[in-house]
Amino acid sequence: MSYNHKVRTSNASEILTDMAGVNHLLMQALSHHAWHSLRLLNISPLDESTSFPCHIITVQIDPGKSLKLFLKDYGSSRLPKDDLPARRERERQIYLDLLRDADLGTATCYGAVWDEIAGLYWLLLEYVEGTELRSCGFEAWVSAAAWLGKLHALFLKNTEKISGAAYLILHDEKFFESKADLALNSVRMYGENLAERLLVVIRNYDRIIATMVDQPQILVHGSYRPQNILISKPNSPSRVCPIDWELAGLGSLYYDLAFLSDGYESPRLDILLDAYCKEVASSGLPIPDRQTMRETINCFRLHKMLKSLSDSAEMNFPRTSVEKILGLAEKIRQRIDHE
Repeated sequence: MSYNHKVRTSNASEILTDMAGVNHLLMQALSHHAWHSLRLLNISPLDESTSFPCHIITVQIDPGKSLKLFLKDYGSSRLPKDDLPARRERERQIYLDLLRDADLGTATCYGAVWDEIAGLYWLLLEYVEGTELRSCGFEAWVSAAAWLGKLHALFLKNTEKISGAAYLILHDEKFFESKADLALNSVRMYGENLAERLLVVIRNYDRIIATMVDQPQILVHGSYRPQNILISKPNSPSRVCPIDWELAGLGSLYYDLAFLSDGYESPRLDILLDAYCKEVASSGLPIPDRQTMRETINCFRLHKMLKSLSDSAEMNFPRTSVEKILGLAEKIRQRIDHE
């Protein structure tokens, strides 16, 4: 799609201030929908807490009928992002190729404005009104665990849907080794004493990596954290709508479970795992052994800590935060060693 409207600008973000220019782009990106009319009514920027600039766009799609769209602008990022081109292409393909007909409650993708020459990378999604999981009660966390079971069951039974998806991140030995190496390099910026503690944590880490890669590979969200999961209740039961699929990959089912259940221990951890397993079992798939689940989840919890430490220097984490994360990593490693 080419942006050839007369208001073309070298600063892609400025285009969003021009109603005529945006309307022109939307007419092209959404022309395949069977709407009687399409006209831009309003553009409202969201707060700046997100990594990428986001806007709510209201369009008229039929006489007297309007629709709210969520526009995610990948042209720039407020936070440091590694391999930005791959991230934005990955999320676009996830919505267009894997989630479009999955019936998982994820946001509908209505189209995209993708013009490398103009530097325009807009994803046009359904605007889902919901509350981030981190602000919800435990019942919503149980629903999020069940949703994860539904996702994994779907792609375990339909592996052909992801077998050729080269845009997904492969969770292989190199993937996990690189996070450990980056974590050590980052922690060294905070002092050799902290680096020495981390060296103890990642001692014989290849054994833990072997456990993490020795799993059937399925679609994983890659960042199934409470701030990336919206809970909406227009109907009962709640709608679970994960967002931000930039880090989606091929890996173990325990990866997402570890991110979701981080911080939970029994009995609530068992409630989350029960909800997950119930959904998997309803699809006719075997239920993972509970002890194996616990042990493997701890391996991925350790990886999660290393991933956070790997970002610490670039994201300017305060030393107190690094020490806290490192302390959690030490506790998880001790648990792994005594299992």
